[in-house]
Amino acid sequence: MPKKRLDSWKEIAVYVGRDERTALRWAKERGMPVHHVPGPGRGTVFAYTDQIDAWLNQQPAEETEARAAAGVEPPAAHPGKLWRIVLPVAAVLLVALLVVVGMRSPNSHRPGLPERIQLSRTKVQAVDAAGQQVWEYSLPEPVRFYSPADQEGLENLARVVDLDGDGSPEVLVTARLEKMGEVSRSVLHCFTAEGELRWKYDPDVTLSFAGRPFGGPWNIADVLAAPEGKGHAIWLAVAHYTWWPAFVVKLDAAGKAEVRFVNSGTLKILNFVRTADTTYILVGGFNNEQDGGILAVLPAGKPAGTSPQKPGSPYRCDACPPGEPVRYLVFPRSELNQTNPNMVNHVAAIGVTQKSIQVLTREGPEGVFAYYDFSLDPEPQLLSVTFSDPYWRWHKQLEEEGKIKHTQEQCPERDGPRGVRVWEPGSGWREMRPADKKR
Repeated sequence: MPKKRLDSWKEIAVYVGRDERTALRWAKERGMPVHHVPGPGRGTVFAYTDQIDAWLNQQPAEETEARAAAGVEPPAAHPGKLWRIVLPVAAVLLVALLVVVGMRSPNSHRPGLPERIQLSRTKVQAVDAAGQQVWEYSLPEPVRFYSPADQEGLENLARVVDLDGDGSPEVLVTARLEKMGEVSRSVLHCFTAEGELRWKYDPDVTLSFAGRPFGGPWNIADVLAAPEGKGHAIWLAVAHYTWWPAFVVKLDAAGKAEVRFVNSGTLKILNFVRTADTTYILVGGFNNEQDGGILAVLPAGKPAGTSPQKPGSPYRCDACPPGEPVRYLVFPRSELNQTNPNMVNHVAAIGVTQKSIQVLTREGPEGVFAYYDFSLDPEPQLLSVTFSDPYWRWHKQLEEEGKIKHTQEQCPERDGPRGVRVWEPGSGWREMRPADKKR
């Protein structure tokens, strides 16, 4: 079946032959590859049919039977899970683009093992595949929730993964804790499968930019478990509570932390990709000096330094990790995004197929995105840039408000914004434009 994009829970539910509640549960509890975009309430979601097909091929017969009962064509066979694709050595140049959203928290679905985490103001509760509580842990400080969506967001940062490769999973829980009279900060807790607290990571990092120190509090934006040896390493995207600095830190199975990358702008998401012989960590967010969403690719085996900034810039990091990122991409703000000086774009989601990569930047209100489509060639090519349908509805609204002086048909960005800026060690900056728009 040809690849198709599904743009709502309803469409996803119809495709898998179940109701929306079941589709939500499969995504949250079983890892069905659904891409979440930050936003009000549950936020916007989308999925790709080929990724869901690959996931369904690995599931028990009940999912396939449900699809047949609904009259949905069964997926074609795929060799293994899509998110375990290994690129040939010749495709190393693509590692800045190849991301798999689904490979976050592998677990074995065995009864009695934690699979899902629930957070309340005072407790962590681990639930197994049957929906039964496995254990409960009382937190020493209350959890700060700004809204129901914020509570769901923190629960989505939980990971169940075998860190040390001993066959028994650990449970990672991020909680935003607040002491009386202090600003809340994120703390990562690592539990055994039985609920014993092994270690905690409370970010205590001070970064300096042009002599100006930033010492937190820090909030954990994303948690990634990437294979390493027989187990997994933990990677965190950590952003300042108030200001723009952010960093990526690596933790081993014992909780030992090492800051690997510093970004002059907030960070939102993490993922990874493995080539034939290397693992790369991929980071999405924003760069304040570059004024655009970013995607950075970092070598997993060594520190990757900082985001590339201008000499003498107030955004240039002092005494930060050595090394350099493999590649650093900056996505421009769209025309509509720039109508609001207080609005920024940022990399919000990344999808992958066996033939192309889609990078999504949020450009405005909920549902307003730009989609960058890259080829899977040894030398990556930007194939096309398009906008979501809500983007053009917002365009019409701004026309009526007099903030845009032309129609969609007259829009200079009708076929997408200008090209992406790419930085690489040794060669510096260049621009990557869609193949059919090169001048």
